[in-house]
Amino acid sequence: MFAGDFSAGEYLAVYVQYNPVSDKWGMQYAASTASFPDSLTAVYTPVANITDITYVSSPGFQFSGMLHNHLPGAINQAFFDNITSLQQWALPITLSNFDANAEGNDVKLHWVTESEIDNNYFTLEHSTDGLSFLPIGQVTGAGTSTAMLSYDFQHSDVTAGDHYYRLRQTDFDGQESVSEIIHVYVTATISATELYPNPVKDQLQLRFISSLSGDATLTITAINGQEIANSTVSSLEGINTYNLNTASLTPGIYFLRINGNASSNTLRFVVQE
Repeated sequence: MFAGDFSAGEYLAVYVQYNPVSDKWGMQYAASTASFPDSLTAVYTPVANITDITYVSSPGFQFSGMLHNHLPGAINQAFFDNITSLQQWALPITLSNFDANAEGNDVKLHWVTESEIDNNYFTLEHSTDGLSFLPIGQVTGAGTSTAMLSYDFQHSDVTAGDHYYRLRQTDFDGQESVSEIIHVYVTATISATELYPNPVKDQLQLRFISSLSGDATLTITAINGQEIANSTVSSLEGINTYNLNTASLTPGIYFLRINGNASSNTLRFVVQE
């Protein structure tokens, strides 16, 4: 296939010439809606330089025909005669935007198409190394549309670190196209923090979810900002539970700050008599 300004059903003459200096094939074509152009007298339009007999471009058309020489001994010149353009084609979708944004432990994927042709569905593919991709979800396409359309997909509960995504588009006839790869970095977080019981008397239980294994620092401060206690604990990816001895604290209002995995949470609790 090669690109050209044409309409489906046109008559084409294609001229190919080899340049031994550049080691490339130059391709030109002439088109007519009335009859086949004379291959020797037609005015040709340059297309591109190609290095072999297969040339792919977009948009373009498919063609078939017999390749032969018109001039005796002209081994570097050839013509396709009696060709009609079989199929005018274009990209199945025009993708104007595809991005990823980390929001906590989730990644929000968003893309916009300016046009779609026979688009059946999109497949979201994910990788942690940018090389090996696996499907994580599917979104139905719009079929054929010339309107600007917006799509969204959420990849939930991802681990901290690098994440790569690409968009695979599938036509109704099974043909596919794949987008460029995009990247997002997810920062480790501590979430779903909970203290029980509250108010407390002798022992306070802390429960939180960490998106990554590592150390967490627990700091207790009084309502006036004075630091009362400080300790470091090891947290695992997932649910973590720790018991804090509050028997030595005088009745009043306190704050527990949890620092770890590039995040910080502060909880208020009350010590009762």
